[in-house]
Formats: sequence, structure tokens, C-alpha cells
Amino acid sequence: MNLFAIIQNHGPEVRRIRTKQALQKRLSVEFKKQRDEFFGESEIIDFDPRYKVDDDELFVIHDFDLPGFHC
Repeated sequence: MNLFAIIQNHGPEVRRIRTKQALQKRLSVEFKKQRDEFFGESEIIDFDPRYKVDDDELFVIHDFDLPGFHC
């Protein structure tokens, strides 16, 4: 299995980190746990630059393409 990481060296760079299946499963569980802790019971609100979100709210931006990443 592989884990990919973006690092900043002399510019952004993608590195592949080979992992064994057991470690990959542990990482997957940990990432999901962190995701759930981050989102928690937050209410998802459509982005509006005039609105200031509360601690229990998160903005979402629909149909937004991220700029390309070049290595």
C-alpha cells in the first residue's frame, strides 16, 4: 500500500511512502477519526463572505476547482 504526502522542499513535491497493509489500516482509522473530530456536530453552511461562522459551523464552497499542483 502507499501513502502520498506533499512536502515543501525547494518547492511543493509529492512523495510516495510505502506502507505495509497493517499500517495502512491503522492510518486509515486514524485519518477517519481525525476527520470526524474536525467536523464533529458542525453545521455546514454555504459560503457567504459577509457571514462570520460560529465555532459549530463550517463553510462549504460548491463547484470550486482547486488550482493545479505541479511537481
